[in-house]
Amino acid sequence: MNDPIEFVLHDRLLRANGTTLGADNGIGAAAMLAIIAEHQIIKHGPLELLFTTSEEVGFDGAKALDPSWIKSRKIINLDSEDEGEFFIGCAGGGRVNGSWDLGYVNQPKNHQEYRLEITKLVGGHSGMEIDLGYANAIKLMGRILQGLQCFGLKVSALNGGDQMNAIPSEAEALVFLPIDQVDQAMLIFNGLVTAMRREYGPLEPNLQITLEKMDSDDGGVILPNDQEKILQMIAALPNGVVRFDPNKPTLVETSNNIGILKTDIVAGRYQLLITAMYRSSIESQMDYLESVIGSVFQLADGKYEALNRYPAWEPNFGTQLLALAQSVYQNLYDTRAEVKTVHAGLECAVWSRMFPEAEIISFDPTMRKVHSPDEEVDIDSVGRFYDFLLELLQNTGRFVMPMT
Repeated sequence: MNDPIEFVLHDRLLRANGTTLGADNGIGAAAMLAIIAEHQIIKHGPLELLFTTSEEVGFDGAKALDPSWIKSRKIINLDSEDEGEFFIGCAGGGRVNGSWDLGYVNQPKNHQEYRLEITKLVGGHSGMEIDLGYANAIKLMGRILQGLQCFGLKVSALNGGDQMNAIPSEAEALVFLPIDQVDQAMLIFNGLVTAMRREYGPLEPNLQITLEKMDSDDGGVILPNDQEKILQMIAALPNGVVRFDPNKPTLVETSNNIGILKTDIVAGRYQLLITAMYRSSIESQMDYLESVIGSVFQLADGKYEALNRYPAWEPNFGTQLLALAQSVYQNLYDTRAEVKTVHAGLECAVWSRMFPEAEIISFDPTMRKVHSPDEEVDIDSVGRFYDFLLELLQNTGRFVMPMT
C-alpha cells in the first residue's frame, strides 16, 4: 500500500506535498511510541502515556478523561511549536457557530457567472500566529463582494477555510454579474486587488485573487436581502487581535478567528454556516467576545450556538518540574530554555483544573505554519527534542505524558 503523503525535505525542513504534514501533533505521538518501543533500554521512572482524541476540536478527549485513571502529578505535554521553549500557561477559548436559512431564486437573465478565488495566503495557527498580521481569506472575500454589490452582483455560493483554529488561506465565491456592468465591475475589482496587495505587502507575497468567467450562465442566487445581511455580517465580525495584555503589550490577550464559512444544503434547506474561534487569557473577555460574536450573528438574523469552551491555564513559575527541565536543558545544550505562556489552547488547561496539585510543562520541536498545507518541521530539532525528553525522564520520578 502506497503512503498517501509525499514528503518534501528542503534545508532540513520536512513538509508534505499538497497537504498538511501532521507534525502538530504527530511528533509528540511518535516520541511516545518510540519510548514504548525502546522502554527496555531507556532509563526512566514509572510512566503513564496518555493519548487523547479531538484536541483540535475542543479538547474532547481530555475532558472525557476519568481522573482516577492517572496517578502521576508531574505532567509533560508534548505540544508546542518551538524547540527550546517551555510553556507553563495558555489562553482559554471556545467556538461560536452561526447559521442562516437562505432564500434562493433563479438568477436573472442577461447575467454572467464568475468564480472569485482567493488563494496562496500564508494562513497558519489562529493562536500562535494571530498577531503576525496575515490576511484572512474569508474577510478578503467578503470585502470584495461588498465592493461589487453596487453593480448588481448576486451571490450563488460561498466557501472559505476548513478548520476553526487555522487562519483561512483560501476562499471562493460563485457570483453572477449583469453583462452590461461587467466592465465597470472589473475596474473596481482590480482596484480592490491592488489595494489589498499594497496593504499586506511582504506579509502576503504570494497572494492570488482572480475573478474568472465561467462557462455556465444558469443557477440559483441568494435573495438580495439575505445576501446583504450575510456580507454585512462578514464585514462586522471581529477578526484577528482584539486586545493586547495591558501589562505585557507584546502579548496577545484576546483574539478571534473566522475559520470556516460555507453555503450548503442542510436537511433540504439552503444554509450559510460559519464558525469563529475566540481565545483569551481572561475569563471575562471570553464571555464578552462570545457575546459580541453572537450579537453580530443575531443582528444579521442568524442563529448561533456557543460550544467547546475551555479554560485558560494559569502559569506557575515556581514548580520543581520546571526547575528540573531548565537545569537538564542547560546541561545538555549549554543554553537556557525560554519559559513562556502562549496565546493558543493546550490540554494543560484541562489537566490543571482536573489535577490542581499537578506540575505541568509543555514543549515540542520546531514547527512552522501548522494547520496549513505549508506546515513544516525542523528535523534537526526533532532529534534534540527527543534527546532532551529522554534525559529529563532519566532525572525524575513518575510522569504522565499526555499526547493529543
